[in-house]
Amino acid sequence: MNKTLAFRIAFLKLLLNGTPLANIWDNAASSPKTSIVLSFHSSDPGTTGDQTTNEVTYGSYARVAVNRDGTGWTIDPTTGIATPTTTILLVAPTSGTGSITHVGLGRDLTGAGYLFYTGAILPVIVITVGRQPQITTSSQITES
Repeated sequence: MNKTLAFRIAFLKLLLNGTPLANIWDNAASSPKTSIVLSFHSSDPGTTGDQTTNEVTYGSYARVAVNRDGTGWTIDPTTGIATPTTTILLVAPTSGTGSITHVGLGRDLTGAGYLFYTGAILPVIVITVGRQPQITTSSQITES
């Protein structure tokens, strides 16, 4: 079964921007999440993974929270591709090497964390000590 483009767009708008789809789903919880937490992975966490599955471990690594109010992400209405509205900066590595090949969209800043969505990121982010990794508005994250 495939998702329609309209559904993909509506789902991403709900998840990333808190935008309801009338009569189907809404963001009406008494305390809805105000951010989506990005986790960064060295390979795909898979459909049974959590935010720690294949998560990178470079020195000083931390997940990044992005606002869930329409200011953090734009969803292209013709392609359904989500892009950050501004560059998302990760903490600069103090040690370690490797690559970030996947991004997780999850709930928690620490721990196993509930993972909503994962996707491959292009270009791959190479971890280099002292160089701050970033996701730019031209980065592409595609559904895993």
